[in-house]
Amino acid sequence: MDVVIAHRRERSRLDTIIPLDLPDSETAIIHSMDPYQFHERIYHSIPPAHVLKAEWNLGAVMYYPLGSRLKGAVEIASMTDADTYVLPLGTEMHGEILEDGWTRYSFYVWTMAGADHVQCRRYNSCDVYDTALHFSVALEEPDSWLCQANHIFSRLQITSNYEDYALVYLINCKLKISAPTNDPPQGYLFVSNLTNPISFRWPEAYWSLDSSGANDLTMHQAIRLGFPSISWSRRVRIRFWDDGVYAAVRKFHEEKGFDPDSQDLVRQMRYPLFQISDELYDEE
Repeated sequence: MDVVIAHRRERSRLDTIIPLDLPDSETAIIHSMDPYQFHERIYHSIPPAHVLKAEWNLGAVMYYPLGSRLKGAVEIASMTDADTYVLPLGTEMHGEILEDGWTRYSFYVWTMAGADHVQCRRYNSCDVYDTALHFSVALEEPDSWLCQANHIFSRLQITSNYEDYALVYLINCKLKISAPTNDPPQGYLFVSNLTNPISFRWPEAYWSLDSSGANDLTMHQAIRLGFPSISWSRRVRIRFWDDGVYAAVRKFHEEKGFDPDSQDLVRQMRYPLFQISDELYDEE
């Protein structure tokens, strides 16, 4: 299967934000919350879902109905610019048990590698054999989508089935290093840093005999010397909300004196703007 989804149609828990069984409670709560508080609470009103192997960009809004395949997904909007942050590095590995009972795990240092001086993580080769390294990057202000979703939907004349539209808010890359089959020389693994990848590109990984990384080995050269192969896999995290959520956002904007079909509020909040994807214009 090319997709794994969790919580794809779990209902948004709006009752944790607005107790709808109390008279006038909705209006009272709207007036008691500022836009940052409201949109953040709406954003977290439903758990994320996971999609494997999706080549979607960070900050994209995808039309992805339940039961559809990844190849049928369509990007309807994307961020013009956004702040991102790289999550702490995670590592899956089989540590080497030393004679004194301690276990040695891999470590890395930052280095300026290659002709263009790209910042990289450098690992001692013997410390990363038979391991998996995780590199994750996420949107700094993902709730900015909710501030302007009705604007995008209005421009595209989308009036229902809002839960078929998902925001890509996090991308995780997994680098798998297999165990060596031969006895390779002492070397180093270099992995380029993930920084602000709105238009996402895979991090580059390569072996080198030089601690500076200036003379990288091709994969053919590395395997001939005994270094193991390297493979990438990728998973994105998405969030989506139903019609009731977007209706609540619309009412909030109206109560605060803003046109929900405009980007006036999001501009005032100084959040990054979404734009309709070029692919949709190309189809017209």
